Amino acid sequence: MREDRSALLDLLVLPLPAADAGRVDLDQAVADRLPRCEAISPDHACPYRGAVADAVASGRFSELWAEADASDRAEGGRQATWRVCDTAAYELVEYPPDDASPEETARIEATRRRVGLCFAQHMLAADGGELPRSVIRITDALSEASSPETQETYGTHETHETQLERSDE
Repeated sequence: MREDRSALLDLLVLPLPAADAGRVDLDQAVADRLPRCEAISPDHACPYRGAVADAVASGRFSELWAEADASDRAEGGRQATWRVCDTAAYELVEYPPDDASPEETARIEATRRRVGLCFAQHMLAADGGELPRSVIRITDALSEASSPETQETYGTHETHETQLERSDE
């Protein structure tokens, strides 16, 4: 039993070796739970997977996630849910320094977006109430909601600090 848990943790937390970059040899159950990993991190390396799993396991974002999910289901779209993902990502990824080059800022923003999408998959997997095709549909909708073009249109309705304060209440 302990060996099985250890092997599963290795699959979820450790990045895949470079030799395996051409294929993903994950257990089907894990692949079903996290079906968009390849799209989120095409190089099959996920250095933030452990931090994301810890953030989800902490339960700190559970209430915000449930509220945002309910709101998005009622209104259509995934803007509220993306704001929760973005808030979690800002907690896990450093902000670009003030003197960062545009290229460095873009790289950090792209990483933050991938972390947010990874967080979404982990939250959906932790919930366990969604079928794999629903996880794919929701993750794809969040990918659209997190695109720079969509962010320019909708903006952020709450600051990350406000959402974190609410999650601590």
